[in-house]
Amino acid sequence: MWTGPDSDPVTLPAATAHRRFVHSSYVEEKMELAKGVEGDPFTRSATVSWNVVTKTYEYFSIDSRLPQMMTYPTATEHAGSLWFTLREPFVAPTWGNDSDVPFTARLRLQPGAHRQVVRLYLKRLSAEPTEEFVAFEYSYTHAR
Repeated sequence: MWTGPDSDPVTLPAATAHRRFVHSSYVEEKMELAKGVEGDPFTRSATVSWNVVTKTYEYFSIDSRLPQMMTYPTATEHAGSLWFTLREPFVAPTWGNDSDVPFTARLRLQPGAHRQVVRLYLKRLSAEPTEEFVAFEYSYTHAR
């Protein structure tokens, strides 16, 4: 996790994600603190689907650490990745030393055979111009 542009990364406790393909329709993911790892327990649920009407991928997530529905209604494909843009800005109750911080967000899903990387890019909304930054990076590897 990064708290802003050019900030040092903060390593979060390891997590385990369980994915399943639901009725040949969408991918459901449930992420939780990994077993045996110390840290605040959490559950993050996400769904990725292909909308047959609009012919676009859709992404939705909600996290017990910040229970706001994050809806990314369409994706664009670029350089082998799917890029999702958050429908509405969201507010982080705390971010660093600040309170009630509004952000816009983009999500990049970079598929891979043995490793998948998901990056969440945030841009703080403020009167002064801000730059987008990588806020979270999830690196998925398949458990054998």
